[in-house]
Amino acid sequence: MRVFCMMLTILLFFPAMSATASINTSWKKERALYQAALKTPASKRIKKIKATLPRLGHYPLRPYLEYQLISRQLTTRSGNQVRSFQKKYADSPLIRNLQADWLSLLYRKGLWRSHLKEFDRLPLRGATQECRQQIVRLKTGDRALRKKALIAAEALWTVGKSQPKACDPLFASWKKAGKLTSAKALKRFWLSVEKRNYSMARYLERYISARGDKAHVKRFWEIKKSPARLFRQVRKTDDLHTLAFGLKRLLSKQPERTVNYWLKVRTARKLSIVQHASIDTMLAQRLVTNSSDKKFSLIARLDKSHSITEVTEAHLRLLLQQQDWPMVAALVKKLPTETRQSDIWKYWEAVALKNTSKNASQQKKAHQLLLGLAKKRQYYGYLAATLTNQPYKLQADHPGQNNAIRKKIENTPAILRAIELNRLGRSSQSGAEWRTAMKNLSEKEQKYAALLADRLGWHFTAIVSAARVGAWDLVKARFPRPYAQTFKKLARKRQIDENWALAIARQESAFNPRARSRVGARGLMQLMPQTARETARKHKVSYRSKNQLFNPSTNISLGTAYLSDMLKKFNGNRALASAAYNAGPHRVSRWMKQRGSLPLDVWIESIPFKETRQYVKNVLTYRVIYQMDAGQRGRFMEKNEIARLSIKPISAKQLLVLASPGSNNKGIAVTQ
Repeated sequence: MRVFCMMLTILLFFPAMSATASINTSWKKERALYQAALKTPASKRIKKIKATLPRLGHYPLRPYLEYQLISRQLTTRSGNQVRSFQKKYADSPLIRNLQADWLSLLYRKGLWRSHLKEFDRLPLRGATQECRQQIVRLKTGDRALRKKALIAAEALWTVGKSQPKACDPLFASWKKAGKLTSAKALKRFWLSVEKRNYSMARYLERYISARGDKAHVKRFWEIKKSPARLFRQVRKTDDLHTLAFGLKRLLSKQPERTVNYWLKVRTARKLSIVQHASIDTMLAQRLVTNSSDKKFSLIARLDKSHSITEVTEAHLRLLLQQQDWPMVAALVKKLPTETRQSDIWKYWEAVALKNTSKNASQQKKAHQLLLGLAKKRQYYGYLAATLTNQPYKLQADHPGQNNAIRKKIENTPAILRAIELNRLGRSSQSGAEWRTAMKNLSEKEQKYAALLADRLGWHFTAIVSAARVGAWDLVKARFPRPYAQTFKKLARKRQIDENWALAIARQESAFNPRARSRVGARGLMQLMPQTARETARKHKVSYRSKNQLFNPSTNISLGTAYLSDMLKKFNGNRALASAAYNAGPHRVSRWMKQRGSLPLDVWIESIPFKETRQYVKNVLTYRVIYQMDAGQRGRFMEKNEIARLSIKPISAKQLLVLASPGSNNKGIAVTQ
């Protein structure tokens, strides 16, 4: 499970050694020859490759042996030979591998003009390559190129992190040319502070020489050490970075004093709305999760004119917690039209109208908003469908059987290489080939490629490929059922819904069994090793090493067990249990203590962590999709959960009244 906003550290585009449904099984002989050539001792490999290549025919990985041959003999090859290989295999990531080798050779030989020409022909990304290119420009002695190099050097230097050592000579030349000023160093100082790279910020102090700049830096370190120093006096000279940093630290413990101080500073300094909007927004969004009773009035004072959308939305989230439905209905109208038309505010406007107005036309408007949302396959759509007694929508896209496109995809060289590389367990290279292939396909062809990945059992790849092209309606590819029997067996054993467990795994790892988060969660259901140990001990599951979490059976066994524990702890409420799986049960218990009396939909909307909030919405939605895709009746929420929503479900009889003559909802299907 994941705590805070966590990205999966997916080094491999494909799960290692994933199952593959073979498209072409005729390469057995060629595969053996290819592998034998690669296993040949280095001293004899060139000779072996030369002997093997004529025997490979159209074997997909032939280019990889050709690359081995040319890269090992690069010192004797010409630029024309390099370019010929790159032209021949322009659809493969190998051309960039060779380009890196070629540029390195030109750099070592001091062939500056050739390096410049080759880099311009096929530029390589990354700070190391970009810095090296600027160093080459300086080496030429050309004034115009030198000027360009120094401009590029400044852009490469002005980041909030350390750059590779390859950049050091470039930065040394840039500094020697007198381009490093106190103002530029201060700019990088603040970038480092934003990244919380305080060691870099300390290092940069040596270059900050201007009196005013030094004062700003000194003041920042003072406020970092003791934020309350801000309150001693309203200073017109404090840098906005320091102000934001200090205010953020002070708000949690002294919200009223912090907001009052900021409003005085804002007035005294006569800041423009652009200048103060970021701090207003930061304070407003943090007030939403603050425990102060005065947060409602404080947030209103930050933006009385409702000119900052993010502040207005934060204010609305507070009003939801208060269940001040008349104010919610009024404030939604203050949102920009585009924001107001988003699904979230359509839903809450409908709820506010239902809970506020006795006026028949306003009640009809609320119903119209809900019925419009109920047509969508997403969280607010399924909430609205639940409340209006409407059938859930799956909206699955089934591309027609276009055999021409299917055959083209299955015979695309890059895809054939990806399949063969995956078969040999070379997942990283396989993923690189697949991504390159996607760039050269049309939108419709990419949809077929996503379906092909699904057929091959590359579920993570299918999900990512569909998302890349925005093919959200490819339900079969986006919501697969890998390890179906294992999920079914263990979900039954833990007495939880199999579709819920699948929804958790889909959200956590997109079914990459080798997924690993930056905080250490592992496998399909993203378990932390400590949680896995405790769960294994409690449920008597064999578990000795954290690497076992990359084993799907072990991961699913422990993940479903822990999910079952969370469901029991939170009295069968899947929303709370899902939140606990993501953010930890201790946090959910605290949130329940603070806001447990709220309606369930308001409680979900009030989850302090944005990532956990979206996580819960996704899991509840995915569960319905899995149910319906399996031919089951969709259940977005159970009765105990529905009973805790902000409004009661609208009966079929009420909907029939709304569909009567004079209503704008004629012809709407009602589920009896």
